[in-house]
Amino acid sequence: MGNSNAVLEETWRELEKLYDAEKIRALGVSNFSCNDLENLFEICSIRPHIIQSEFHPCQNPFELRQLCNEVDITFCGYCPLAKGRILHLDSITKIAKIHGKTPAQICIRWSIQNGVCAIPKSRKPVRIMENSMVFDFELTETEMHELNNLHLKESLKVVNLSSIQERMDLPDGYKL
Repeated sequence: MGNSNAVLEETWRELEKLYDAEKIRALGVSNFSCNDLENLFEICSIRPHIIQSEFHPCQNPFELRQLCNEVDITFCGYCPLAKGRILHLDSITKIAKIHGKTPAQICIRWSIQNGVCAIPKSRKPVRIMENSMVFDFELTETEMHELNNLHLKESLKVVNLSSIQERMDLPDGYKL
């Protein structure tokens, strides 16, 4: 089993069997690159329905989103607030002030206007409620352009899979 392509193929075949048997309603992947998806397309009978990837104004994988759009895979963004690390950025705070919203609400609204479902994490009821209050305003085209390009000067990836993978005892060929 030492080959990650063999592991991927075997795993995906089993998922396809579960899907065909109506044991699961959808197939999905997480943290796949364009290259990973294209490798999967070569071996799969059923393409993924959804992909989850880190997505916020400072981590905007445009090529991956474009590929997903072209092949009808839903792109879902996790970590839309970058674990709070981008909420102080001038572009975000300026736009928040204009709309009378929090920086977190601006980031979530930006995701939604990009057609990306956002998965914000919070354990605090007040923040969960705040995160849901994003449907009573829209970002302007200029604001969207500014946030869409923020990753070009403020690139930040908050989820480092290689460091997590190093701490896990995964069999050869497996990767997160």
